[in-house]
Amino acid sequence: MAGVEHVILCGGAPPPPHFSRNKALDLRLGDGDDQIRLKIADLTTRLVSDLPPALIDLVEIASYVYCADQAFTRGGNGVLDFGAAWRRHFSFHIPVREPSLWSSPGVLEVLRNTLGFLSDDEYYFHFSQHKNPAPIQSYLELNPEMDTVSALEEVLLFSGGLDSLGGAVIEAVRDKRRVALVSHRSNPKISSKQKRLIESLNGHCHSLPFHVPVWVQKGRALDREYTQRTRSFLYAALATVVARAFRLQRIRFYENGVVSMNFPISEQVVGGRATRTTHPQVLNGYAALFTLLTGAPFEVDNPFLWKTKGEVVDIIGDHGCASLIGQSVSCSHTIEMTRDHTHCGKCSQCISRRFATLASKYGTFDPDSIYGLDLLTGERQKNVDITLVESFVRCAAEIQAKNELQLVELFPEMTRLFNHLKPLKSDEVAAGIWRMHRKHADEVNGVLCAALASHSAQVLHQELPPTCAIILAVPGKYKTGSATNGGQYVPSEGTRKRQQPQPYRFDTPTGTTWPEILIRFLDGHTVTIAVDSNMERCTFAEMNMKDGRNGNPTKQWKLLEALAHNGGRLSWTSPAAHPTLKKQVELLAHRLQEYFNIHENPFHNYQKGIGWRIKLRLEALR
Repeated sequence: MAGVEHVILCGGAPPPPHFSRNKALDLRLGDGDDQIRLKIADLTTRLVSDLPPALIDLVEIASYVYCADQAFTRGGNGVLDFGAAWRRHFSFHIPVREPSLWSSPGVLEVLRNTLGFLSDDEYYFHFSQHKNPAPIQSYLELNPEMDTVSALEEVLLFSGGLDSLGGAVIEAVRDKRRVALVSHRSNPKISSKQKRLIESLNGHCHSLPFHVPVWVQKGRALDREYTQRTRSFLYAALATVVARAFRLQRIRFYENGVVSMNFPISEQVVGGRATRTTHPQVLNGYAALFTLLTGAPFEVDNPFLWKTKGEVVDIIGDHGCASLIGQSVSCSHTIEMTRDHTHCGKCSQCISRRFATLASKYGTFDPDSIYGLDLLTGERQKNVDITLVESFVRCAAEIQAKNELQLVELFPEMTRLFNHLKPLKSDEVAAGIWRMHRKHADEVNGVLCAALASHSAQVLHQELPPTCAIILAVPGKYKTGSATNGGQYVPSEGTRKRQQPQPYRFDTPTGTTWPEILIRFLDGHTVTIAVDSNMERCTFAEMNMKDGRNGNPTKQWKLLEALAHNGGRLSWTSPAAHPTLKKQVELLAHRLQEYFNIHENPFHNYQKGIGWRIKLRLEALR
C-alpha cells in the first residue's frame, strides 16, 4: 500500500491490519445524521425488482467514490491554483454482494484505470462479502404513478447545461423518442432549475421525457473539495441502473467535443485538471466495466463528440427550442448563483458557454443579464480569472493558425485518442479533431473580432478595463514595448515576465536525497514519482520538459526514458548515445535539480568504460 494517503472504510468494513480506524474516513449509506443519504426518485419497485446484485454494488461503490473525492482537498482554490497535492491516493475497503466479481483482475483493472484517468488520482480497492446488504428499494423515492411508464428508447445524462439540453432536444424533440433524463441534484438551486427546464422542454416533445432525479446528501465534513471529477462515475452508474430497469444496454452522455477531448486550455491546466468527464477513454472504460457487470455488451457514447458548443446551441435553436437556452445552467460556481445572475461569468464553463452562444445564431436568447460578469467588457480582478480567459483566447488564436500536423504537435495528448475512437483510423481521427477545433477557434475569434469592432471607440479612448477579455485578446506586442533601431519589436520587461510561464516544482520534503526518489515510466509521456510515502503522476510538460516550439517531449525527457530502460546507466556505446549526449546529460541534471529543488548533482561522476550513472531510481514499463 506504498504511497496511499487516504484509507476509506465503507459500509462498516474493518480497517486493514495494523491500521487504526480513527485514521480512516468512515463512510456509510443510510438515513442517519452522520451517514450518506442516496435517493433515486421516481423509480418503482417493479422496475428494479430483478436488478443484478452487481449493479446495486455499482451504485454504492460510485457513491462512496464520489463522497471520498469531495472529502479530501487537492490543496487549492481553483483549477489554476493547485500544487503537488492535486493527485491523491485512495484505498477503499468496501463490502459488496458479489466480491468474487469485483475482485476479479478484469473488473479491478478497468475500475482502477478508468477512475485513475478520470480524476487523476490513484485508486486501490479491497472488496469483501457484505453480510447485511441493503435492498435497492431502500434507495428509492417511490412514486406509484410511475408504474404506468411504458418502455423507453434511450437513457440520457441530463445536467441542465447547454450540451445535455441539446441532447434532449435531439432525442425527444427532433427524433420524437421516449427518453429518460437522469439528473444529479447537487443542491436545491440546481434541482429547481432542472425541474423548470424539463417542464419547459415538455412543451416541445411528442412523448414527455421520464425524469429521474438523484441526490446524495452528506455532511459538511465531506464537502471540502469542489472539483468533483468522479461525479460522472456516479451519474453513469445510476443511468446504467435505469437503462437496465428498462431492458436497455446503452446510456448517452451529450457533451461538445472540445470539452470531451480534454486538450489543455493553458500550460497550467493539464491532465485531469481539465475535466475528463466524457473523454472517449473514460466512456470506453465505463462501457467495458458495465459490460463485465451486466454480462452483455453495454454501450456508453457521446453523439456530440464532433460538435463544438456553438454548433450545439444552433441545434437547440434550429429545432424550435431557442427559448430554453437562457433557462439552462452551465456555471460551476453554483454557490454564488442568485435569482438574477445564474452564471458567475468567470469560470471556464461560463467562458465557454458565453463564447458559444455569442457565436451562434441564437445569442439573444442567452441574455447578458444572467451573468455576474460580462464576458467581453467585465473587469477581472483575480489573477486566476485573468489567466483563465487569457489562456482560453490565446489557445483559440493558436489553433486557428495550425494545420493537422501542427495541432498534434501543439497537443500531444491528441495521440491518446487514436486508440479510443475505433473503428476510425488515426488519420481520420486527426482530421476530425482538426476540423472541430478549427471551428471552435473560428467561433471564439469571430466573437472577439466583432467585439473589437463594436467597442473600437472605447478601446481607442482607453475606456475599457485592462483585464477585460477584449483587451486581453490584443496580442502582447501591441500593448507595451518599443522598437529597436532595426525596427524589431521589443516587449517591455513587464510583458516579458507575464509571457514566461513559471516552471513546475515537485513538493520534495526537506532533506530528501536522490536515491530516495523513484520515477516509474507509465508510457512515453507520463511517469509516477514516489518519494517516501508521497506519490504523484506527472507528464513531461509538468516536469518542465516540453519543447516550446512544438509541444513534444524534449531531448532531456527522451534521455531520462532511455536511462530508465538501461538500468539508470548510459555510455557512448549505448544505442541511445548521440554526439550531444554529454550536453544533454548536463541539461537533464539541471532540469531535475530545478524540479526537485535538490542542489546536488543527480548523476555520479562520469567513469570511462562505465559512462553516466544516475543517482535516483528509474523504472520503465516493460
